Amino acid sequence: MSAGRALDRVPVPATEKHGAMPIVILQPDNPFSDAPPGDRAMLEEARQRTQKLIAATSSQATIVPVAHSTHDVQIDQPTAVVDAIHTVIAKTKR
Repeated sequence: MSAGRALDRVPVPATEKHGAMPIVILQPDNPFSDAPPGDRAMLEEARQRTQKLIAATSSQATIVPVAHSTHDVQIDQPTAVVDAIHTVIAKTKR
């Protein structure tokens, strides 16, 4: 946990830029179900901050909430992953 906290201080360098690259960030609604209850709020705040910073690196980034999912979105909600891939492909073709 202490190593994770150190990484969360600067999760995305300010110099990281992706222009208009399509990015879809899948945001599970229960990513830390296995974490100790006392750590969940800190983990959730760090996750949301990191996702916002990643989204800010591209003018074509979106954050998509995924209901009924944990950190393993690809297992819990595989359709959300497929939809995200289709979205990126469609944006790339434009």
